Amino acid sequence: MKKSILMLSVLTMALGLAACAGSGGATSPKTQSEQAGSTNPQTSTLINEPEDTTEYATSMWDKAKMNGLEPPKADLTAEVQDTGVVKYLFMNIKKANAEKYVQYLKDSGYTTSPLEMSSTKYRAVKDGYEVIFSCSDFNSEGIGSGEISMVKK
Repeated sequence: MKKSILMLSVLTMALGLAACAGSGGATSPKTQSEQAGSTNPQTSTLINEPEDTTEYATSMWDKAKMNGLEPPKADLTAEVQDTGVVKYLFMNIKKANAEKYVQYLKDSGYTTSPLEMSSTKYRAVKDGYEVIFSCSDFNSEGIGSGEISMVKK
């Protein structure tokens, strides 16, 4: 009985905090015109969220082996090489950073025969190279792990 009351209390507090955040407790991103005091909606553009400045362990990344790509914002934990394939395993990647990395791959030209299985899983080809990026196992704080492979076709 005491466990039920305790769990109910914790649930009530969590719902109360969520309601406060949704009702103005948290601020939404302001537009440039809102910050300047303008009310002209045609000049409003959203200001981007602050960039992730976390220092990640990326020293093992070999840009040449990865066809010029930058590493994802994550802690690289292992490099695996085989004939024509390079794979990096990583952890501590924020879901938002994984989604941005998928967009980075698209912006870098990896768009031939793309296969997007989710917002954090992507596979595509560019200039005879195939990249496979996959993140999963996100915890309640939006932190996950994954791998990225570069295959010479």
